[in-house]
Amino acid sequence: VQRPLLCVWLGGGGVSSGVVARRQFSDNTAAAHTATNAAGAGTTAHTGINSELVAQHQPTAAATSHYPTAGNVIGIHSVSPLNASSAPSYSHTNHARLRKRLQLHRRQDATICSNVVWFIAALALGQLGITCYWLSLEGGSVDWIHQNMLKLTILLISTGAFITSALLIILFSPLKRQLKLGILLFIVIVMGFLIISDQGDTEKFHGGYNSMIFAMLMVLMGTVCAVLIGTYRIVGRSRRRFALLWGCIVGVCIVYAAVRMHYGRQAWTLGVGGERLVLDPSSRFESESGKSEKAGCVITAPARNWEDIFPSGFLNAWTGSQTCPSVLPFSRVLRDDEKPSSSAGEFLIMRCDNADAGDFVTMSAKALPRTEYVNWPSGQFETVTGFQEYVLANQRDLEIRPEGSLPSSSNSKNNHKHAKSASTGDAEAIVTECKGTQNLLFTTVRNETVVQRVHKHWKSSTIANNDNNYNKQQQQQQQQQQEPELARPPINVLVLYFDALSRRHFHRRFPQTTAVLESLVAKQKQKQKQKHNSNNNNNNDDGVHDDVSLFQFFRYHAIGITTSRNAKGMFVGAIEGSPAQNSPVWKAYQNNGYVTAQVDNSCQDFEMKYIAKNSHSWDHQFVAPFCLPEAFPIPRPHGNWNGPFALRRRCLAGRLVHKWVVDYLDHFWGTYSDVPKFAISAFTEGHEGTGEVVGMLDPDIASVLTDRNINLNDTIVIMVSDHGLHMGLWWGLQTDGSRLENAMPLLHMLMPNWYLKQLGPQAEKNLRHNQQSLVTAYDLYATFQDILQLDTHNPAQP
Repeated sequence: VQRPLLCVWLGGGGVSSGVVARRQFSDNTAAAHTATNAAGAGTTAHTGINSELVAQHQPTAAATSHYPTAGNVIGIHSVSPLNASSAPSYSHTNHARLRKRLQLHRRQDATICSNVVWFIAALALGQLGITCYWLSLEGGSVDWIHQNMLKLTILLISTGAFITSALLIILFSPLKRQLKLGILLFIVIVMGFLIISDQGDTEKFHGGYNSMIFAMLMVLMGTVCAVLIGTYRIVGRSRRRFALLWGCIVGVCIVYAAVRMHYGRQAWTLGVGGERLVLDPSSRFESESGKSEKAGCVITAPARNWEDIFPSGFLNAWTGSQTCPSVLPFSRVLRDDEKPSSSAGEFLIMRCDNADAGDFVTMSAKALPRTEYVNWPSGQFETVTGFQEYVLANQRDLEIRPEGSLPSSSNSKNNHKHAKSASTGDAEAIVTECKGTQNLLFTTVRNETVVQRVHKHWKSSTIANNDNNYNKQQQQQQQQQQEPELARPPINVLVLYFDALSRRHFHRRFPQTTAVLESLVAKQKQKQKQKHNSNNNNNNDDGVHDDVSLFQFFRYHAIGITTSRNAKGMFVGAIEGSPAQNSPVWKAYQNNGYVTAQVDNSCQDFEMKYIAKNSHSWDHQFVAPFCLPEAFPIPRPHGNWNGPFALRRRCLAGRLVHKWVVDYLDHFWGTYSDVPKFAISAFTEGHEGTGEVVGMLDPDIASVLTDRNINLNDTIVIMVSDHGLHMGLWWGLQTDGSRLENAMPLLHMLMPNWYLKQLGPQAEKNLRHNQQSLVTAYDLYATFQDILQLDTHNPAQP
């Protein structure tokens, strides 16, 4: 902004006005051409810079005719120019001073203008960021959230970009400190109010997730800006070297991403044992009728599978340690040979060895309720914590007694005054406490009434071999001794249910389990080769764990983005919103001679929440321990750092939560080794935004298939998920790969070969065919029913 040099002088006899017109300077002369007129009466007093203009800038008589008078310039009045003879000589020094002062005025005006621009820009960017964050807090139903996921993601990214830009202006602009502080306080106060006002973890109020994503974006963008500024200074503020350095860095990143994507594209269709998802729609197979049919629906692999860019463990490495803090064990459940002969149920012992001998030690033991015994009133658990409130309110204090009440064999060691024992009765989960430290104990209480029900159904008390090894000769003897309606020995069914796990993500995060499956397939292929070269009909196996077949259903397709639709289709065979529903599959197994169990590492009643049934159909349900506040925090259980949806390891009593699930499942299998079993073991580790936590299951799932009581030669193992991941960065950006993986969850099935032989050759052919066919949760429900009815079912058609 340049102001006209209109000067006003105050004189003793009046007011003088003057103007300094535009000056031109020549290389050969130092004369300055100015038009200055004075008006008024008396002697004019000139002060400051204006007096110098009048005294020193008088043109010659010859030159005055070329310039207008002041009156002509400003239109006030006409006056005669100053007398040429009275003009002093021109001074170079004085003109230099004048020019510096003029330049100073211009710089000051430019500074004021630029400060205004910076202030408005910072304020506007901060306001835009606040507005975007406020809009991102909009919520609704689960379906609304997923339909508007891209919009919410863009709003959050825009929030981070706008706020980061405003902070950069505050840091590096020439604004005064007071203005910077004012803008910063405005942004912090308003954003803080929005963040604090909504820290919810539900679909309607999801501010807790928004604030975490906003914080991550701010850290990420701030780090990028700091690195850019730092490298610019390191290279000596040379733009050429700066561009060259970052060009190399970006090039390396692009090459790395391209390599990872290429590997991901190659692995996207890959299964176990060299089998692959058939993408080519022209691939055909020959049906039983001899007709040539398509292998399945058309599936196009994602061209850019962003999910494969980052290595395993990268996305949640910033969350800290992935191991649980250790807890000193001071209590345990006694073995059968340690129990008092007159005791009913289980017995536990507590020894506070970490206490001083003279201390008064407070020890307690509480039994958690058996939730499978309760028929819930309708609407009992309308709130998120309703089920937890019931469990915590119905804990039962156990009577503890001195250790001396136990047999001598059980207290011969470590017997001192800080030792107690208690009878647990029929409790399966017990919480003990000593000096503020808690232990979690569990056991499986064998229900003889359930066993009698099973025996009554199967008309035999020796249905399965106690050593868990299947012998063909014993099988034939059993069939001869049993009633005619029992056309086959019963088969155990184990469902490993993973929430939010796609087939491709299973192969990413479960390398040990995949290796076990690969070994089972390799051994089966080796046996098939040996079978052609040998006439030995002895089918006894050394470990029997390898005598199974694996079926991979590559085109298993979800029927909904979230759990509800898929769970109802899978376990009830019902469509979402359908008024008529079948009985759950576990009820059918219970009515047909099976002991049933459900283990779920999330504090919820699965049957109530997803199946809308108030009465229970389980013989055993191991859910109550996961309602303890450590695993299900109060009052917001679904937070980002703790609970069943946490971004990092989930701990309970010093162990990863899923280890309790696997150990109880193993214990249940051993307790009922002589009767057929149906169990569903649910894992919620996949339900979080990074996709990393689910990988912690890998070694324990691999152990289920190899080293535990579960015998693959008398058990059908179904590894299934309801849908793929519907959280995280790539799902928020709605990339093709994320949407495709959400629609294509995991479905693998391990089946004993002797069982396949009983079903006939067509059954195996059908299963092989369906690996490349479109199947859904409804087909899985029908399969559960078929396993119960295979003695009358004719598997002649796919």
